[in-house]
Amino acid sequence: MLNSLPPELWLEILHHLPLTDLQAIYAVSTLFHDITQSRIFGDIKVHLGPDKPDMEKLRERLTFLCTPPVSLHVRKFTFHGRIRGSSHVQSSLSLDSSNEWIVAILEAIPSFVNLHTLWLDSWTNPQIGLSRLGLENLTNLEDLWIVGSSFDYSDIPPVTKIHVKRLYLQLSHSLHHYGGKARSFLPVMDPQTLSLLSLTFESKVHTRWLRDDLPVFANLHQLDLTCSAISCIQLHDICARFPSVRKLVVDAFLLDTPTSALAALATQIDTFCGPCSFLPLVLPGTGCSELVVTDSTPAYLAETLATAGRTLSVTSLALSFSLHQTVTWMSPQAVFSLLPNVSELRLTIIGNYKISDNDNAFSGILVRILGAVRDLRSIEIKGVLLSLISTRRKVEDSLREALPYVRDIRVFG
Repeated sequence: MLNSLPPELWLEILHHLPLTDLQAIYAVSTLFHDITQSRIFGDIKVHLGPDKPDMEKLRERLTFLCTPPVSLHVRKFTFHGRIRGSSHVQSSLSLDSSNEWIVAILEAIPSFVNLHTLWLDSWTNPQIGLSRLGLENLTNLEDLWIVGSSFDYSDIPPVTKIHVKRLYLQLSHSLHHYGGKARSFLPVMDPQTLSLLSLTFESKVHTRWLRDDLPVFANLHQLDLTCSAISCIQLHDICARFPSVRKLVVDAFLLDTPTSALAALATQIDTFCGPCSFLPLVLPGTGCSELVVTDSTPAYLAETLATAGRTLSVTSLALSFSLHQTVTWMSPQAVFSLLPNVSELRLTIIGNYKISDNDNAFSGILVRILGAVRDLRSIEIKGVLLSLISTRRKVEDSLREALPYVRDIRVFG
């Protein structure tokens, strides 16, 4: 009878079982191997603490995972390591590491030929040997996440390329000169496949990793930069090297004030997400159509937009204000007159307030703000203060009645 049930039905039944129960079933019955393998082995995690693990047990587990058909089901592999090198030898995250546990794990990864996502978290290891991770043959790899402290600046073989669509690098130290040479991590990446580059630094960013011999990343469409601080010139240099980028996301403090000498970014950008202080660099010259503004107030936003100048290209605008800032926003026309073609507005109200006793008053405030947008066609209001269904309905009904020309109104808690 069990054999007569189609695999699709078994998948639906087993989908509701806890993973531990599923593993127990897998261990005692070969009948369920084919239907349970994709779920059990689809997402593999290996955690190594500061204490050295049993090497034989680790090798035994890795050998099992690397053997078909199990290895064919692994889609995501996560290595989370906190192993320290000895007092004399610094351990790097690479195949020639002095740490035998790291080498064993990295040697296993190429066996997962259908791997889509690889996450290597080795924060306490001082170096990352990006060119020596053995990832060149993972042709199905889409997302590569690496967390570490710095890069191992060994020479990168010119033929070595990692084929990945999205690269996320999070480093505790900035890239820097080493041995008198400016090193870079980019030559090891396949310029034809990389479409998203996300860089996170604990300290200030610099541009010495933008070497003159870098290939052209023609398909790189999104660039995310997170750091403690960045200057106008540094942002110019970075964007100039990636002219194909259409979405720019910045989370940093701007070190200097944009001036006429530091004109708008030369590249064409469709979407910008970042602090309000960066707007004079982005508007109006980049032709940006979607603007997601972070770290701002209504007054500062109006002031910064006035510095940037009237911008006709922006049609989608996302803002985040506190409830107090929203309620006291008395001159929304000062913002929307400088962005006259906004037709889609997303407003997030930050805070854990409740407004159930003042629904009508709050709705009136939103109507006053949104009524300043001349060609508004889509509205999205979001906030914890709208968590009650009754509150959301009252606000949505008030907006529909006061703004009948808006086709799409959505209110979320």
